[in-house]
Amino acid sequence: MVQVKLPNYKDYLLDNKQVVLTFKLVHHSKKITLIGDANKILQYKNYFQANGARSDIDFYLQPTLNQKGVVMIASNYNDNPNNKEQPQTFDVLQGSQPMLGANTKNLHGYDMSGANNKQVINEVAREKAQLEKINQYYKTLLQDKEQEYTTRKNNQREILETLSNRAGYQMRQNVISSEIFKNGNLNMQTREEEVREKLQEERENEYLRNQIRSLLSGK
Repeated sequence: MVQVKLPNYKDYLLDNKQVVLTFKLVHHSKKITLIGDANKILQYKNYFQANGARSDIDFYLQPTLNQKGVVMIASNYNDNPNNKEQPQTFDVLQGSQPMLGANTKNLHGYDMSGANNKQVINEVAREKAQLEKINQYYKTLLQDKEQEYTTRKNNQREILETLSNRAGYQMRQNVISSEIFKNGNLNMQTREEEVREKLQEERENEYLRNQIRSLLSGK
């Protein structure tokens, strides 16, 4: 059975990055490594899985650096470090295949007929459309979150402005009240002074009247 180890789609498809695809023929201790466009690698993977797995093959997919001008590269080599790699260039869409030597025939069962190639292309197109929908969903979600954040910040600013205005109004009212209280105290003091002066004047007048009455009576 084919063992598949894949990163998340977002790691290698949404940005259409280059990837490395490694086939390891366990019984023969040989590998094939593909380097190419993520969408073409995905076509290769889908068709391989759809047309029957081999129990002696491990199937890996992992990100790699972008290599300009590379359609796809196959490296045919043994695990033995003394064996030299023999790179081959081929295009999955054209139906060409890498081989692991004369005794290994049609490693992945790729059918060179146009119908099957078209099927693979259609499968990839559907997956790509689905990924684009997922990507659009997260873009919309991000826009909604940004709008929500902006609205919340605007509301907070309005609340702060309202509180600031209220605080300023209260401070003005306090100043006015303080002035009124101060003026009220001054007015009260003035009235008290006037009353005292009038009382003093009344006492002086009463004293003068008593003196006049005393003189008139001859006492």
